[in-house]
Amino acid sequence: MAAFADVLLRGLNLSAQAIAIGGVAFALVVLASGWAPDDAPLRRVWRLLALGAAGVAVTQGLSLGVVVGALGTESDWHTRELAATSFVRASALRMLASGGLVLGALALRRPSQARIRWALLLACALGLVVAGAWTSHAAARAGHRAALMALDALHQLAAAVWLGGLFHLLVAVFGSGERPWPPRLLQRFSAMALGAVGGLVAAGAGLTLGYVGGLHALVGTAYGVMVLTKMVILAGLLALGAANFFAVRRLAGGHAVSLPRVRRFVEVELGLGITVLFAAASLTSLPPAIDVVADRATPDEVATRFTPRWPSFTSPPIAELPVDDKNAPRTDADRATRGRGRSGRRDSGRAWPSPPCCSIASSCCSSSPSACSSGRCAPGGCARRGRRSSFRCCAPSAAGSCSRTRTPA
Repeated sequence: MAAFADVLLRGLNLSAQAIAIGGVAFALVVLASGWAPDDAPLRRVWRLLALGAAGVAVTQGLSLGVVVGALGTESDWHTRELAATSFVRASALRMLASGGLVLGALALRRPSQARIRWALLLACALGLVVAGAWTSHAAARAGHRAALMALDALHQLAAAVWLGGLFHLLVAVFGSGERPWPPRLLQRFSAMALGAVGGLVAAGAGLTLGYVGGLHALVGTAYGVMVLTKMVILAGLLALGAANFFAVRRLAGGHAVSLPRVRRFVEVELGLGITVLFAAASLTSLPPAIDVVADRATPDEVATRFTPRWPSFTSPPIAELPVDDKNAPRTDADRATRGRGRSGRRDSGRAWPSPPCCSIASSCCSSSPSACSSGRCAPGGCARRGRRSSFRCCAPSAAGSCSRTRTPA
């Protein structure tokens, strides 16, 4: 339950972050030189930006609470040791940066404060994505850590600028009837979105190489399947974005373009973008595919599993059951004490999704291993949790890469 709540909060957090950072980029690149500070579209952007930043702070605090709750009671851990983890510090920095965005969007309104406002907004937006990289898988990697964190920060920034800009375009522009929308400003947004898409794809390719590692891992692990899902949805997003891009170019050239049609394209594009953000959030609950080397599903197994079949309401005949398979579970006790895959093979070494304390910024792991303590997460390593599951202690060669394995009761 804690892992599901954490994924849900992570998706909401990324969505709110897109509204906040996308609002900064939209106001700076698209609206700053085309609207007066008191115009309705710009005021609407400031309010939505502040709302998104507040959402980041709230969801980040709730996510931190879920992680702390998963560690057990306060007698199982010490506040000082918990506060020293990178996840807690990064979460605090994200909440502080969110507060700065709210302050810059709502409080600094006078023309004489314009430079202070923009400096504060840009610094807080940058701090938000940098701290976000410290809550990702990259912070727990032993090799190429700096490069992966830089790619993760660029990936988050590009996604926020593109999808958050779409949100503000839809709400602040197409939702307003105070003033006609000049085609040149639509062109500015189109150029900004095009640059963001380029950064998103480049950073995503680098992260895929760093976390997946090969085609077999891409189709044989849960992490790889989620990456493929993101790729498919992204392809649809790019198709819609291309349609909007050419529509804006025709509008600037004086050709007749249906603005309601453009708006519908933007609505669908934004909906798919939010779906991508929640798919990205689900990746935080899964170990990177490159770390899952045992019991990967083969392409034939994946194809068999995804082959459409009519549902069956009867039990299979005895001839189709694995009667001669010595490794197949025989009794309820076998099934309860030995985790086995659906292929009938024993999967005691199969990697399972890590809990929030290991998957998010490795709040229980560090570069120096320590002994596991029974029933809770130790400051330097991942400890056993649950009756039939355990977490391997971090090793110096794989600092922070905790994986969950089933063990007999």
